Amino acid sequence: MTKSTVLTPNRFRFMAVVGLSVTMIAEGRESPTCALANRQIESCIKRVASRLKGIEYCEFRSYARGDVDGDHQDDLVVLFHVEGPGGGGNNNLSFLALFGSRIPKTPAIQQIGERGKRTPVEVTIAGTRIAVSFDVWNANDAMCCPSEDAESEFALEGNRLTEAAKARAPSER
Repeated sequence: MTKSTVLTPNRFRFMAVVGLSVTMIAEGRESPTCALANRQIESCIKRVASRLKGIEYCEFRSYARGDVDGDHQDDLVVLFHVEGPGGGGNNNLSFLALFGSRIPKTPAIQQIGERGKRTPVEVTIAGTRIAVSFDVWNANDAMCCPSEDAESEFALEGNRLTEAAKARAPSER
């Protein structure tokens, strides 16, 4: 059974940014900047991409704010992707980073996705949990087209993010 792809705001934004970037490059203009003014966040993401010998495009990040660490102050969650880890190819890895008010110097970072397995689409904060929706590949899916959706929750334990509830596809609920 083939599942049709729903064009969510994030998927539409992804397509629009790619289209805008390609148009701007073709016209000889620079791509729009979307880097944050916070040097700690930018350098942290850059270190992860550099360590993996990949490239991170800030246009494809997602952000959420909420009190994940339970101290009644908003924390920032950043979902980002590193393309071409190892120096090339079409693979990408996805990461969740928590810049918490209790752990300001060292963010909690966890790899949560990989092309061909699951790719995070959206991140939200519900209480002290970080909820992530995913596109998931089944065994017979082509690399272009994951056919399932799933959700998972992550929590802060000490200074680490852990997956609190495993991703479940709608057909498994």
